[in-house]
Amino acid sequence: MLVRLKPTLSFVFQGSLEVFFTASVALAAFVTFPTTAHGATDIYPISGGNFGTQVWTLAGSPYVVHGQPSMRYGSLTIGPGVVVKFEPHATLDVHADVPVAIQGTLEAPVYFTSLRDDSVGGDTNGDGSATTPASGDWGYVSFGGGSWNSNFSTQYLKVRYGGDTPSSVGSGTVSPALILSYWWFSGSPGVTYALEHVEVSHSPTGLLLVMGFNNTLNLS
Repeated sequence: MLVRLKPTLSFVFQGSLEVFFTASVALAAFVTFPTTAHGATDIYPISGGNFGTQVWTLAGSPYVVHGQPSMRYGSLTIGPGVVVKFEPHATLDVHADVPVAIQGTLEAPVYFTSLRDDSVGGDTNGDGSATTPASGDWGYVSFGGGSWNSNFSTQYLKVRYGGDTPSSVGSGTVSPALILSYWWFSGSPGVTYALEHVEVSHSPTGLLLVMGFNNTLNLS
């Protein structure tokens, strides 16, 4: 299933809401180490999650996430064309107090994908055609959780082959590849957020979206 949302749709939420889309969805903690043998920049967890200012560039791409990094302090900027790959079971949690800017373009989107995905960023795991990507190859990327603040902007982001980690939704569970939380609450009318040109595919559940009370989300 492919769900497409037309430009400039506005939703006003009067309470906390969780929205998830199954199958393919199109919504039109880091320390870096020396480059590996296959041209990647590795990202590993560090104690306390204080990674400082992070700017991920095309020159350092692809980036490979190992384990479960959690970024609690600092900031994260991801430039056009950057490819971020995840080893099996890897996840990435970015706290709401961490400003995030994902700066993909139509011609050069940002990718979050499997380490086995050779279609972008090359043969990063160096095994030729021995492995191919599949749904649930890695966990999830989560932005905005853990606080009332949320300073997150994104455009032209493609997320592929994630969703191996269950998340609780009501009385059930889903396995999203991308989790976005817009929790800010400061009374009526709340805060307006924008989500532009985000595509989640090849995952058990595409997007888990959590909205705070009275907030507005513009989807395009």
